[in-house]
Amino acid sequence: NFTVTILLPDIPDNLDVTMTDGIPTTYSWDDDNKATYFNVYIQSQNNTAILNNWYEKGNSAMTCIAGTCSISPTLTYTNTNYRWWVQAFGPGGGTWSAESFFTVNIPVPNAPTNLQTTTVNGVPTTFSWDDDNTATYFNLNITGPSGVVHSGWYQKGISAMTCLSNTCSVSPALSFTNGEYGWYVQAYGIGGLGPKSGTESFTINELAPDVPSGLDETFTDGFPT
Repeated sequence: NFTVTILLPDIPDNLDVTMTDGIPTTYSWDDDNKATYFNVYIQSQNNTAILNNWYEKGNSAMTCIAGTCSISPTLTYTNTNYRWWVQAFGPGGGTWSAESFFTVNIPVPNAPTNLQTTTVNGVPTTFSWDDDNTATYFNLNITGPSGVVHSGWYQKGISAMTCLSNTCSVSPALSFTNGEYGWYVQAYGIGGLGPKSGTESFTINELAPDVPSGLDETFTDGFPT
């Protein structure tokens, strides 16, 4: 006869949150060789769970290197306090970590700057401005001689707006008549609605087509062809 005693995993320790621009991006804790799974539970101040997932060692969703395990889940946050725990589980059973805390406090986005237009034959086709890491949406507002021409919200990560190299741009399909136009951009993020940018202007002054000239007729057997 022999007895096999499988020990419980150690209590997860050294819980840490890595922030980028004030937003949590990575959660990490000490690894344990007796654990095969870890459960990460994150709760907002109003006791709402924003994450309650199991992660298996060897699965790409969790990395365990040099004695530290980490995950980088895609989550939606609001400005509030959060608390979180990690549970280690193995053949010997499971253990919970102590409670850990962090706070998300993102300021409202700044007023967008460096507004520019790209034109084709004197008509704007693309509107661009400097990106803001605290913004998740941008509103483009264009007014003209007869009022609002365009007012649309654009979300980061959606194909209607491109944000590359610190510049966001959109190319809405719009029709313009001759006259003066003004446009501004406003950003929205976790921290709320930011101030409007300054208003930029552009002028549409398309010439009417020339009067057709050089009219000629070709006849065949006395009939115009």
